[in-house]
Amino acid sequence: MKYPQLLSNLRVESKIEEILRNSATSEFGGVYYFSERGDRLIDLDAFHQKLIQMSQELHTQLSESEKGELKESFHRMLKWAWRYNKNLEEQAAQLHMLTSWSQIVEVAVSRRMSLLENRSQLLFELLDASLGATSSPDCSVKMAYILTNVALTCMAKLRDERFICPTGADSDAVTCLDIISAKQLSNAACNSLLFKLIMAIMRNESSETLRRRQYALLLSYFQYCGSILDSDVPPSVIRFLLLEEQEGDDDELTLQNVLKEQSELARANFAIIRKEAQAVIDLVTKDAIHGSETGKAISFYVLDSLVSIDHEKYFLNQLQSRGILRSCLTDVSNYLSKDMSFSSEFSQRFCTIDAQFSLLLRITHHYGKHGSQILLSMGALQNLSSCSLSGYQKKGSSRLNSNVVKERAGEIDKKWSLTAPVLRIITSFTSLVDSADFLEVKNKIVREIVDFAKQHQSIFNSILRENISGANAFSLERLNMVVSILSKIWAYEENDECSYVQDLFSMMHSLFSLDFGSLNFIQSPNMIENQKSELVLFGICFGLISYLYFLATKKNMRFQISDGDNNKLGQQQPTLQMVSNLLNSVTLALERVGEEKYLLLNKVFNLPSYLDTKYVTWSGFQVSSISAEYVVGS
Repeated sequence: MKYPQLLSNLRVESKIEEILRNSATSEFGGVYYFSERGDRLIDLDAFHQKLIQMSQELHTQLSESEKGELKESFHRMLKWAWRYNKNLEEQAAQLHMLTSWSQIVEVAVSRRMSLLENRSQLLFELLDASLGATSSPDCSVKMAYILTNVALTCMAKLRDERFICPTGADSDAVTCLDIISAKQLSNAACNSLLFKLIMAIMRNESSETLRRRQYALLLSYFQYCGSILDSDVPPSVIRFLLLEEQEGDDDELTLQNVLKEQSELARANFAIIRKEAQAVIDLVTKDAIHGSETGKAISFYVLDSLVSIDHEKYFLNQLQSRGILRSCLTDVSNYLSKDMSFSSEFSQRFCTIDAQFSLLLRITHHYGKHGSQILLSMGALQNLSSCSLSGYQKKGSSRLNSNVVKERAGEIDKKWSLTAPVLRIITSFTSLVDSADFLEVKNKIVREIVDFAKQHQSIFNSILRENISGANAFSLERLNMVVSILSKIWAYEENDECSYVQDLFSMMHSLFSLDFGSLNFIQSPNMIENQKSELVLFGICFGLISYLYFLATKKNMRFQISDGDNNKLGQQQPTLQMVSNLLNSVTLALERVGEEKYLLLNKVFNLPSYLDTKYVTWSGFQVSSISAEYVVGS
């Protein structure tokens, strides 16, 4: 508010500011009152009385002309107060109306959308209008927050429309083509939503609370635009599934169109964000470093999603130049090196660290060896080696109160879960090991990873010696990474003071004897979890076989035929019989998987003709050509 010059000369404006800053109502000496709707308005009568008192105090000091000018100035002040009340009531009315509208929309979208036709188009129009209004300069922060919540609800429903099959994923009526060609907004519509969302995020008047909701909406948008096809599944496999369902050129054309549109959408998303990349990354990075713990966590997830759509290493360079990756490495190292605490801050900080790990892992996954090399050059191995992971192993104490034990156990579980991303990052570094330089002691990467394995011997031993039969998916995942790390670097180490070699050999004895062809070799009521665990076990077996291959080809290790010969040596050693058992078991597992897939598709009935295999001789043992191809291909 701009005061008249006379009020400034008389130093009255400071007194008026003091009156307006006092939040007390007129009943308690202030100038405010609350309307029936709860809005705080200026009491014009009380404000008028305050101005009259000030005028009487100045009456003797002023000339007649100044008295008239002062009276006119106070009259303007009362007009300003009246306009202030009117604008506030209008804004409050709009806010209350918008709140009511948003509640109606959210309930209708959540519970009644199934009754409407052309649902995707309706959701798009609601989402597009909400984002357009949010980016308007006339939209207050409170109104923008409400509109963003509506947009979040619409986007969640759009995701359901695309990814949830109406008849159920297990229905016999659902084909691969139905899933692949699931209904989605046009690329132009998606581009419009992303552009308006970026404009809304970059609005001048904002708050961290609002941006957190906008970041959540951005993450939801990227999920919606993501391909329904797993990027690790080759297009040739998808074409094979389509061919088995029904023969026709239309299916092949549909698949090509889907893949083409998905590629174009990914490039368009990247191009839209790149236009505002500097400002967007500056804002997200600021929230990631200086925001609240909740704001930091979701900001790092946004950076993670930006990296996932990066096609030209553009965002990678932006993150490097801002030092955000070094900051992540320092933060996770400091967090994992601290003692336990019983505070809510621990849980909040854990979410941020988890998000930072997600970003670091995305760097190694999306950019491959280049990403791993960048993290390595920033001292990632030194940072992770300094972490005291051994302090996060579960330990019990009967002396503590039961509630304290449960609380501490929960904290230890959380920190213990962070060993998985640490091991996964170390696993990515093993891809940089050049196998041509085997036994080259000057290989710096190998030596650093070997030192890491030695420094965390208790963790590695604990994971390697865990009972596989009762292990859950998380334990199997850690075991898979430890085996993967050791299989690639431990052959470089001549001294086995950590007893890793014997641990690996013992694991071979227990794993290679498993019947992977059996439906019940993993006991769990959840079939999907069984399949995931089986896949992880195959990965562990592959790591163990790779280790044996290195020992045989690089260290000229010779294998005994059976366990009987090992008994004479007094220690467990891998045998040719063990390898043969594994290959036969893998063959049976592949045949079982083939049967399950064809039963699921319900199209192929003559399985024996498909599963007829041609046997070949390998090292004196009869194995299926399918298993041989699997081992060579892996």
